[in-house]
Amino acid sequence: MRSRGAWPSDDDLWAWLDEARDAIGAVAARREVERREFASTLIACFAGAEETLVAHIGDGACVVRTEGQWAAASWPESGEYASTTYFVTDGDLPRLRVSRHKATDAIALFTDGIERLVLDFSQQSVHAPFFDRFIKPVAESSAKGRDAVLSSALHDYLASASVIDRTDDDKSLILAVRR
Repeated sequence: MRSRGAWPSDDDLWAWLDEARDAIGAVAARREVERREFASTLIACFAGAEETLVAHIGDGACVVRTEGQWAAASWPESGEYASTTYFVTDGDLPRLRVSRHKATDAIALFTDGIERLVLDFSQQSVHAPFFDRFIKPVAESSAKGRDAVLSSALHDYLASASVIDRTDDDKSLILAVRR
């Protein structure tokens, strides 16, 4: 058993994933459908004063800013064929990737719909100006937790013609800063 305040171990993460998969399986059985009908990717991030932990299955990504530099904490993982990926509900042993990083001052998690807008796949690098532009208002916000005004502005941007013209996939983006 972990002590209060201790970081989750890899075993903890696997146990939580098993519990989630069991719950999904139970719901699928009650509805008389296959578990894959509830397919979902996963990006989880735990950020503390000394460490950042990322647990990831599938596409989408987590990028972090440390000492002013953006870097991928977890890169998207595609499946065997174009436009495929891995899911929480896959097989007996999902492709959970766990990474630990030193403390960060800003984090962005996002779905595959904006990967091509914010990542350079040829260089496996992060498009820092995008994240700098969007993290600045978050850092300046006085809101505790979700800022409704910023969330609305981000929604409008992600639903704009300039973004829609470049991607037709889901577009979710979570931004967080350390204060």
